[in-house]
Amino acid sequence: MYKLNKILLAVSMFIFVARLGAITTPFTTYEGYSLPGHTDKIATVTCSVDYSKIATASSDNTVKVWDSSNGNCLFTLHGHTGSVTDVKFSPDGTYIASSSSDNTVKLWNSTSGALVRTWSGHSNTVNAIAWNSASTYVVSVACDNYGKIWSISSDTAASTLSGHTNIVKCVDWSGDYIVTGSKDNTVKMWDVTSISGTKTATRSWTSHSNIVTTTKFSPSGSYIASGSADNFVYIWRYDSGSWEASYYSKLSGHTGSITSVAWDKDSLQIVTGSKDNTAKIWTVASGTVTSSTDLEGHSSSVIDVAWGFDDSYIYTASRDNDARIWNTSGTSLFTMVGHTGAVNSIVLLDTTVVTGSSDNSAKIWDHDTGTCMYTLGSYNGYLQSAAWMGDYNGNLDGFIATCTGGTRATAWSWNNTTASATFVSEATYSTGYIQTMTSDPANYYFCTGNSEGVIGGFQVDESSVVNEESSLSTDHDDKIYKSKWLSSSLFSTISLDGDVNVFTASLGDNSASLSLAKTLQHTEIPWSVAREGNTDKTVVGYANGEIKVWDSSWDVVGTYTPHTDWVTSITAQSTLGYFATASRDNNAKVFTAADPSTILKTLSGHSDTVTKVMWTNNENEVVTISKDNTARIWDYTAVSPCVHVLSGHTGEIIAAEISNDGALLATGGSDETVIIWGLDDGLIDYKLQGFNGSVMAIAWSPDNSYIVVITDDNEITVWNVSTGECVDMLL
Repeated sequence: MYKLNKILLAVSMFIFVARLGAITTPFTTYEGYSLPGHTDKIATVTCSVDYSKIATASSDNTVKVWDSSNGNCLFTLHGHTGSVTDVKFSPDGTYIASSSSDNTVKLWNSTSGALVRTWSGHSNTVNAIAWNSASTYVVSVACDNYGKIWSISSDTAASTLSGHTNIVKCVDWSGDYIVTGSKDNTVKMWDVTSISGTKTATRSWTSHSNIVTTTKFSPSGSYIASGSADNFVYIWRYDSGSWEASYYSKLSGHTGSITSVAWDKDSLQIVTGSKDNTAKIWTVASGTVTSSTDLEGHSSSVIDVAWGFDDSYIYTASRDNDARIWNTSGTSLFTMVGHTGAVNSIVLLDTTVVTGSSDNSAKIWDHDTGTCMYTLGSYNGYLQSAAWMGDYNGNLDGFIATCTGGTRATAWSWNNTTASATFVSEATYSTGYIQTMTSDPANYYFCTGNSEGVIGGFQVDESSVVNEESSLSTDHDDKIYKSKWLSSSLFSTISLDGDVNVFTASLGDNSASLSLAKTLQHTEIPWSVAREGNTDKTVVGYANGEIKVWDSSWDVVGTYTPHTDWVTSITAQSTLGYFATASRDNNAKVFTAADPSTILKTLSGHSDTVTKVMWTNNENEVVTISKDNTARIWDYTAVSPCVHVLSGHTGEIIAAEISNDGALLATGGSDETVIIWGLDDGLIDYKLQGFNGSVMAIAWSPDNSYIVVITDDNEITVWNVSTGECVDMLL
């Protein structure tokens, strides 16, 4: 009865629109919404000075900005081509600065998310950034051994900090002084009363005997705490108009590297976190340590620490996947349990606590109870992929399979007569989260790629998941973020290790194996791949706008640059021997496999990133999907190639699939709507509304009568496209 009520509710919320050329129905939208969450670990979290916004920096190359009052994503900052290492709001709240392994620092408008400037000057990964109090300058430190100071009104560095002889790990700014810590074991002080030219350090403190991991000014600006892999913390003091040449106090007691330090508001106490699994509270007076309190309870390294605003509480984040709230007596009051990866960062947000984790999510916690109030884009819990296969031995009308981004993939059998699905079974993996799932319809075989770089797989029959393989391949060294069948016998995966692996697949009723045919190695970040069956050429697209082409013997044919930015999608048309590419430069391109250097047509018209390109059954037409909330149909042989602009969504289109007969296009996205379009005229056939989350995936039934829709609130529904009815709800 519960399931029936859910179906009736979904049907009652459905809005039917027949063959409309324009939309007047109001929508629920999320401005700037890109994805429900990060797709890689969160390195750090920070909040605006008024606590209204949270920013998260991730290894997925993006920064996401969230509304702290409800956990909604306000916008995603795209532009970095490497992991984002640090993010900071300006003290006046106007800007956001971010640093990255792509060697750049970027400046963003904190209200609109618009990119203001890109600062290029470092020659290696930028590790950390800090603002001056006037919000007019940003300092950055990098693996190139230098620090650089940037003015918000200029594209070039205003000053360079020169003197470190190894990687600069950390930086802080207070008043007229900047402090840096380095892998050369030194802490350096820089006088920035005037900002110009190349600066040398005012002080260079050499007491540490190992990497300096963290440096922090006290709120008064009169003290600095530095922590090191030598297990010690040193306190440095400003007195009588200058910074003293030797340390003011040495804090001994940790038995592991110091990971983080934080001052109380009165500059009298600090809390330290360490790889010895503990945190410690230290009271410093008259140059000596008068007391210390141990915070013991974590089972792995304490990565980050913070004080409560009234200095009555301490907050710790740990590699044991937990965060804790402590009183100053060392008693653990609450353990904040919920992350499934290391908690890398913790900050105070007025009366709540925010954590960022290697499980790709951030969470907002209630300080008084230690319970989770919001999860900011927990990627591991979102249904990301769906496939629908045809009949099985003439007995069934096919199978639907979905993966959750967690550790399981689920299969249902489908019956056209009753228009209903029956749960078959689940394939569950003990380690790693499933990131991708693709199907080989000829063998009813589903391949999965997970966060540990492992490829698994399973088949289905009438009543169960069979032939389950948890480890078909372990050839990747990092997370698999894309997978694709290049042909009936070639399966490809793209990983954060920088490789594209192509496997020869051998699939049968009772067996499955993948044999590594070729590792396509790269110096740029690979993002898309396709193979054209007429010439057997394989094309890989990269973050810098390049493509590389391999022949059937896996020899490189050449490297070409059809785009000026990220190649987001590639598709092949084997009858003609053509490829089409899509890019973040807002364009799509069509070229031949025989001569990739010659562009047959540039498809221009979108005002934002083209995220996907697909061939229609008309070999002269392609469909593009864009972040400008539209899709377009193009005839690349025409002088004016844009045939139809499909405008109807009020948010970003995330999922888009063409029906198997090539007649219809289904699109869905952040406006919680699915639209069915006729590809012959570009008009709306049907509109499905009433979903409770962004539409993340769509799959067509083999006979084109139904679609399965997956949303980020973990609902899976099946719709009859000829009647506009929700006929079944799987989850």
